Amino acid sequence: MKKIFVILEVISLAICFCSCKQKPASSSELQHAESTLPAGTAPTDTIIHWDDQYPRDVRIVGDWLCVLMAKTDTCMYLYDKVTGAFSHRLGVLGGGPEDMMSPEFVKNNCEGENRNLLLCDINAGKRFSLTPDAQLTDFVPLHSRLSSINVVAGGVLGHPIGGKPTLWEMSDANGKALRVELQPSVPASLPEKVRPNLGYLYSCHVLAESQLRSVIVPMYFFDLIQVYDAQGNLRKLVSPQEGYDFEQNFQDVLQGNDYWGYPQCFSSERYCYLYRCLTDGVTRQVKQSQLVKLDWEGNIVKSIELGRPLTSGFCVEDDTIAYCIVRNIKDDQEMYRLVRYTL
Repeated sequence: MKKIFVILEVISLAICFCSCKQKPASSSELQHAESTLPAGTAPTDTIIHWDDQYPRDVRIVGDWLCVLMAKTDTCMYLYDKVTGAFSHRLGVLGGGPEDMMSPEFVKNNCEGENRNLLLCDINAGKRFSLTPDAQLTDFVPLHSRLSSINVVAGGVLGHPIGGKPTLWEMSDANGKALRVELQPSVPASLPEKVRPNLGYLYSCHVLAESQLRSVIVPMYFFDLIQVYDAQGNLRKLVSPQEGYDFEQNFQDVLQGNDYWGYPQCFSSERYCYLYRCLTDGVTRQVKQSQLVKLDWEGNIVKSIELGRPLTSGFCVEDDTIAYCIVRNIKDDQEMYRLVRYTL
C-alpha cells in the first residue's frame, strides 16, 4: 500500500463530499453471506523474534520458512519451520543477473514444478524460483507492471500499477491483454476532486485458481470479495456483512469513518485466506482482526478471530497452520514476531 500521507490526502478531499441518497445494489450481482461470520479462537505460539529486522512476507518451501526482508542487503532469510532456528540468508540486493531489488511471492503458485517456491521482482524485471533445498534458480525475464502477480498458462495476471485505473489484468506471452474495469461501478455521487484517486481507492489483491476457473479479488478498503471467471465476467460479489452497501462504505472511507477491508491474502489449491480487519478511519489503527477462509467459488467457510493485527504477509500450511507476522512496540522500539496459529 502507498504511504500514509496518500490516505490522508484522500480523506482531506472528502470534506466537500456531501451526503446523498444511497442506491440499492443490483440483486443480480451482489450476494451477501447468508449469516454472520462464525467466530473462533486459535491457540498461538511464537517461533521467531526479530529486534532489528523488518519482515515483509513469509512462505514455506521444503522444510524452511522463507521470510522476505526489507532494509537489508540480502532479501531472504531462511528458518527451520518447526523450531524457528535461523539457517542462512540469500537473494543479494543488486543489479546482477541473479540479484534482486524487491522480490515478491507469486500469489497463486506457492509451489511450482518440483515443489519450488515461485517469486517475481517487478523492479528487477525477472521471475525466479527457490528450490526446497534453498537454491535460487530459473531466472527468466518478467515484463510486467502488475502487483499481486499470479502465474497462469502462457502469461501473468494481477492488479495493474499506474495508467488508467483497472481492477485486474491478464496478459499472455504475446502481449495480448484482458482488462477488467473497476467494479463495482464508481458511485455517481463521487466528487470530481476524489476521482484522480480512484486507482488507490480500488486497490485490491488478485488470486487466481490454478486451473484458472476462478479469480478472487478482495479489496483493501471495502468489505467486498469479487469472484470472476477466466474471461473477466463478474460471477458474484460477496460480503460477510448482511445488507452491505458499497456506496455507503465508499463514503465511510472518504469521511474518515471505520471500515472493514482485506490488506493481506494467501491462497492454496483448495482455499483462499483473507486477512480481514476493522480499521479506525482517523488513526489507521486496526481495531479487530480476522482470518477468513473461503473456497474458490467465493463461499465463506470459516473465520478465526486473531486477537492482534497482522503487520505483513502470512501463509497457511496444509490448510491447518497459519504463519503470521505481527509487530510489538516496546520502549518506542519496533519488534516483530512470527506467530503460528492452529486453524
